[in-house]
Amino acid sequence: MELRRWRRREMVRIAWRDLAGWAHLEETLADLTAFADAAIRTACEFARRPLVARYGEPCSEGDPKVAHTVRFPRPGVVPHGPTRATHASHPFASGSKAPQATFDNRTSGVIQPLVIVAMGKLGGGELNFSSDVDLVLLFPEHGETNGARPIANEEFFTRLGQGLVRMLETPTQDGFVLRVDMRLRPFGDSGPLVASFASFEDYLPRHGRDWERYAYVKARAVTAPERYEEINASAVRPFVYRRYLDFGVFESLREMKALIAREVERRELADHVKLGPGGIREIEFIVQAFQLIRGGRDRRLQTTSLLKALATLGETRLLPPNVVAELRAAYVYLRRLENRLQMLSDAQVHHLPEDAVSRGRIAVAMGAPDWPALVAELDQHRARVSSHFRFVVFGGGDADRNSVKIDLGRFWDSQAETAALVESVSRAGFAEAEETSRILLELRSSSLV
Repeated sequence: MELRRWRRREMVRIAWRDLAGWAHLEETLADLTAFADAAIRTACEFARRPLVARYGEPCSEGDPKVAHTVRFPRPGVVPHGPTRATHASHPFASGSKAPQATFDNRTSGVIQPLVIVAMGKLGGGELNFSSDVDLVLLFPEHGETNGARPIANEEFFTRLGQGLVRMLETPTQDGFVLRVDMRLRPFGDSGPLVASFASFEDYLPRHGRDWERYAYVKARAVTAPERYEEINASAVRPFVYRRYLDFGVFESLREMKALIAREVERRELADHVKLGPGGIREIEFIVQAFQLIRGGRDRRLQTTSLLKALATLGETRLLPPNVVAELRAAYVYLRRLENRLQMLSDAQVHHLPEDAVSRGRIAVAMGAPDWPALVAELDQHRARVSSHFRFVVFGGGDADRNSVKIDLGRFWDSQAETAALVESVSRAGFAEAEETSRILLELRSSSLV
């Protein structure tokens, strides 16, 4: 109940500052993200307490009895990521006992945390009003709890995850806290609610799909960031960012965009500010494509923030300054519009309204003299985004269906065999496969890449 009342207070405070022009977009998005982070941590702590009282703490395999105690930060303190939500406004800022982690002097018996990984806009520190929060739940090691009625760690964390989701999204007379979407976890809805580090590390290289590489660009730990860094370094970062220049990203991007375009046409989403032509998703695709292509060699692009990555693309001249400026302006405009659409009814809305009253309210909130003026400005931004998207992804035109497609990714490693490359090029129909392969290998070793 207290979390839901706190949410209402925070939403009013953040919306008021945004609409009054007292906060720029980055501050508004960071405030919304910081609220969600603190709410998730608090809900996780409260959902964990009755489980620990009944089953004990989940420990790694070994004797967990002899232990030292260290304390996690109090709920509401955000040691990593966005930190703009005020600690004083947190309903449990005082009088709430901090959760404890214990571990022994050996390599076994370590009490295990639930590692909550934020994805999407929450992971990027760019959460909007009334957005779902995309979460992936992990735990470091298998074992069992150390109480009188021990259960396996996986069962403990599954129950904890279920309790966490219920606490956040179950509506009451005071509303809800956050809408939670768990579909980005390994194997989606058909997979387990939680995954161990070992199973997650096995999943990404064996089953991870192209769209998941885009998704994990935004991955960020909400809880236990020091433990998440272990799996991030060993599994997530190598999965997302390749050592070679991964131009195969463009082909997967074209396929994903084609799927979205068909869905937009089928569901009549032309006025959808996120998925429609020239919408937020196309800006995200442009930036994340460059992150996946170049991020393995330029660590500055390994950021969860779209605006930071976009600025880096301009600094490194991967995108012309005018393109960066236009994409940034369009992103800021579209995200401000998205927020105002969702403020109207506290719903996850991306369509432009059809009734005159709502249109008038949105126009005033966006600083436009009337609805036609807003639509004209919106169309200008979307036209620029669509133009840049076509140029980056399709080279200025539509994809050539008759073009030859070769996945060179596996040959870009310095240890790749020349004979294998020759065979692949020959199968693609090149008459002079050996000469073509020689040129490709020379390009691979040149300073151009």
